[in-house]
Amino acid sequence: MGWLGRMLALAMLCLGPMVGGALAQEATPQRYTAEIARGLAAKMPDVKITVLGEFELSVKRAEGRETRLQLRNRYNDYKTNPASLDSIVADYHEVIEKPAVATVDRARIVPVIKHRAWLADNVRGMKARGVNVQFLSEDYNDELVIIYAMDEEKRTRYLMANEEIGVARKDLRKLAVENLDRLLPSVQLQQAGDVGMMTANGDYEASLLLLDEIWRSGRIKMNGDIVVAIPAKDVLMVTGSKSRKGIAAVRELAAKYKAESRYEITDTLFVYRNGRFVRFTGK
Repeated sequence: MGWLGRMLALAMLCLGPMVGGALAQEATPQRYTAEIARGLAAKMPDVKITVLGEFELSVKRAEGRETRLQLRNRYNDYKTNPASLDSIVADYHEVIEKPAVATVDRARIVPVIKHRAWLADNVRGMKARGVNVQFLSEDYNDELVIIYAMDEEKRTRYLMANEEIGVARKDLRKLAVENLDRLLPSVQLQQAGDVGMMTANGDYEASLLLLDEIWRSGRIKMNGDIVVAIPAKDVLMVTGSKSRKGIAAVRELAAKYKAESRYEITDTLFVYRNGRFVRFTGK
């Protein structure tokens, strides 16, 4: 569901029914993913292409080797110009057939907020396949971790702890946050009553927690301390610690989005205090 659809749900929860027929538009992400799958299947008849969810495909060869393909990075190209589909399919076909040599451009290292369970599950899954992997990561709070990644043209590639990245570990978070701030389009706050929705590019909304300037600038005015929810990587809701109506709405929506998203994070609420987000225990 895009941010517009999420804002409709938010507004209905906070303000009551609104006119929303025009928003029933688009299963466009699903259509885009299905079209890419069909295009790749035509180019690779001996390979099994499976749609795993919005923007994600499984590419499995006869010998059993599987590649997970993330498609979101070219979605805006398709949405702007559907006629570019053939070109997009060709680019992803090239990615599959001729994987790029992994290089690290320090100017495109970004921080990705994940739940601890995501990190544990992925490490366990890799080990089950005989791959001993350590993601380049660090703790953020008791529930969340920061995974460092390369924001590449056609994908987001998570970095491994043993990669040479050209920056000292002590300077990594500062560099990654500065890169994120530079690479993202203008961050917007769409508000309905006591609840707001932060929007950026659809990939890094949860990582906005790390942009302290947003939260300490005074531009976000809520009733009490700032409380947020990041149920999925592309959803960041905001309310105030003193708004019982806002807290209830955010809790309900967070549970909904976490349950529905393939890229879920957590339905826990976090409050901004002393320059960082910690678990919110209020009601």
